[in-house]
Amino acid sequence: MKSYQTDVLVIGSGIAGLYAALQHSEYARVMLVTKSAWPESNSSQAQGGIAVAIGEGDSAEAHVEDTLRCGCGINDREALNVLMTYSFMVLEDLCRLGVPFDADEAGQLKLGREGFHSFPRIIHAGGDATGAAIVNTLMQRVREEPQISIYEEAFVEQLVVDGNRCVGAILFARGEHILVQSAAVVLAAGGCGQLYKETTNSLFSTGDGMALACEAGADLADMEFVQFHPTALAVPVHPKPLVSEAVRGEGGVLINDDGYAFMPEYHPWGDLAPRDVVARAIFDQQQKGQHVYLDTPRLGPVFGERFPTIYRRCLQLGFDPVKQPLPVTPAAHFIMGGVWTDEWGLTSLDGLYACGEVACTGVHGANRLASNSLLEGLVFAKRIKEALQRDMVRRPANMTARDVVPRFTAQHYAFSFEQLISHQATRRLQQLMWEAAGLVRTESGLRRLEATLRQWEAIWAHHHPVWTNMARVALAITRAALERTESRGAHFRADYPYEQEVWQHKRTRWRRGKDESSLVGGTIETSAQ
Repeated sequence: MKSYQTDVLVIGSGIAGLYAALQHSEYARVMLVTKSAWPESNSSQAQGGIAVAIGEGDSAEAHVEDTLRCGCGINDREALNVLMTYSFMVLEDLCRLGVPFDADEAGQLKLGREGFHSFPRIIHAGGDATGAAIVNTLMQRVREEPQISIYEEAFVEQLVVDGNRCVGAILFARGEHILVQSAAVVLAAGGCGQLYKETTNSLFSTGDGMALACEAGADLADMEFVQFHPTALAVPVHPKPLVSEAVRGEGGVLINDDGYAFMPEYHPWGDLAPRDVVARAIFDQQQKGQHVYLDTPRLGPVFGERFPTIYRRCLQLGFDPVKQPLPVTPAAHFIMGGVWTDEWGLTSLDGLYACGEVACTGVHGANRLASNSLLEGLVFAKRIKEALQRDMVRRPANMTARDVVPRFTAQHYAFSFEQLISHQATRRLQQLMWEAAGLVRTESGLRRLEATLRQWEAIWAHHHPVWTNMARVALAITRAALERTESRGAHFRADYPYEQEVWQHKRTRWRRGKDESSLVGGTIETSAQ
C-alpha cells in the first residue's frame, strides 16, 4: 500500500474544506482529498447566501436572537457567539480573496432577507449562485497554493487511529488503497441528504464523514434534527432542484390548488416562518389532497433578474416562473446534527477536527436559520486553523500508523456513485427513511424502521463501503429520533406533538458501542439558557 505524509489532511472540497485548506497552508503542508470532482459539492449548489449583520439597524445580537429563536432553545450559546464574532472577519477575508458579491452602484453590498431573519442581512453573489461563486474563488486560490496537494476522486475508507488519536486515513483511488499519515485531520465531508427519497443534495452526500468519525470513536450529536427544505421543485428528478428561500424573501407566496395562500394559518410570520414550519405546512396540505405552488408570477420580470440560475433551470424543466406558479415539495436538505465538536472544531477524538455540515457545533440548535450554514463552515474552518496552528508546535510532524489494514477490497468498489444511488437497495433505504424518519415521525414507525434497517444492513452494507456508511448514519438518525420524546424544530413526533420542558436544554449524543454496529446514547446540556 502506498503511503504519503502531510501535516494536515483535509477531507472534503466544499466551502468548509477549501477554506480550511487555504487557512492551514499558511503554516503547514496540506493534502486536500475529495471523493468527487470539485464542482459537485453541496456548497457549489447553494443558492442562498451568507448571513452577516452589517445592515442599517442590524446587529450581531439581533442575529444571535434570530438564530436562537429558530433553534428552539438548544443552540450552544458559546458556539453561536463564536459564529457572530468571526462572521465579520470571514466576510472581509472572502472579499479580499475576490469573491464577487453583489453590490450596488456605490459599491455597497446588497442585502436580502430570508425566513425568520428580522433584518435584511443575506449577502449573495450572482443573485442565486452564491455557493458556486465562493467555491470557484476558493478553488482558484487552492490551485495556486504550492503548500496544498490535491487528491480528487478518492474515497476515504477509514480514519486511522493510534490510541485515542487520529493520525491519518486510508483512501481508495484509481484501483488501489493509499495510506495518508498526518499530524491532524480536518473532516469537512458534507451531509447525508441521500439517505432520503426526496433530497436537494448531491449524489455524494451519503453521510460518509459522520460514519467514519463514529467508527473511529468520535461522538455524534443532534442526529434527529434533519431539515427539510420546503420548496424543492416538484419534478421527477433526483436530486430535486432547489427553489431558494430568498424567493419568498422577495415576495413569493405559497398557494394550494385553490389559489389559497395558506401559510398565515400555520405561523404569524406566514411565508417567512422557520423552514420546519413551512415544510410541515406544505406536507399537511399535501395530506389533504392539495398540490402546493410558489406564486412566482407576482414577482414579474424581476424573478429572472434576481434569480437567474433558478430561472434557467426552471425553463430547462418546462416551467416559466414569470408566467406560471412553480410546483414545490419538501425535500431533505441539511442536517443540524453530525460529528460533535467543541467551540474550536475539535471532536471527541484527539487530532480529529470537523467543520461544515458534517460537524455539529451546536450553532443551529433544532432548526437551522437560513444562510447560517455557509457562514458556519467558514467560521469554524478558521477557528480550527487558529487552534491547530497554536497546537502544532508541540505535536510531532510525523506520526506512525501501525497495523493498518483496509476493511474493503478493490472488488467492493465496482459501482460508480451514479450506479450506487440508483441501485434498488439504495432506493429501498431512501424510501424507508422518507416514510418513517422524515417530516413526521412516530415511535411505532421508528421502531419498525430500526428493525428493517438492521435487516437491510445485514444484507447490503458489507457489499460497498458507502452502504456501510449509509446504514450507520440512518441508524443514528433513527435512534436519536426515538430518544427525543417530544417535537422540537425539525424533529416532529406525532405521538409527542409538543415541546417538553425536560428536553428544553438537552441534546442527544451518540458513540459507537463495543459492538461496532451499536450506538450508545446519552444527552448533553447546552449553553443556550
